[in-house]
Amino acid sequence: MWNAKRRIKTSIGLTQEQFQRYKSTPILQWVNEHLKDGLDPNAPIKKYFLENPEVTTTLNAKKGQWWRLEKEHAERFMDLHPELRRLSRDVKSFITANPHLREGDILYLIRRPASYFSAPGRVPLASRKQVYL
Repeated sequence: MWNAKRRIKTSIGLTQEQFQRYKSTPILQWVNEHLKDGLDPNAPIKKYFLENPEVTTTLNAKKGQWWRLEKEHAERFMDLHPELRRLSRDVKSFITANPHLREGDILYLIRRPASYFSAPGRVPLASRKQVYL
């Protein structure tokens, strides 16, 4: 019980407003907006996408499912995205460790991480602890 309560308090997701902004702009559209000519080539987002063209190719092939990127690219993507960067470290690490998650699970997780982790089957095995009463 203690581990679950501690995890719930530290897991931070998106507010309703942040979540709506995330949902209103499709990922592929967001990436393409940052690759347009005329934008500062030294901007961190544009620089990242230009230095890693495989990320853009993979996002196009996977229809914008950024959590299915390789671990280091998924982490960097979340750090660069204006809404996803607000997620707590435990939520980000759970997403990168579980690329098999469906889009509905990802949306639920980033909106309500405490509710998502409250189901015993969703807590990673490594984070589970035996409780003796």
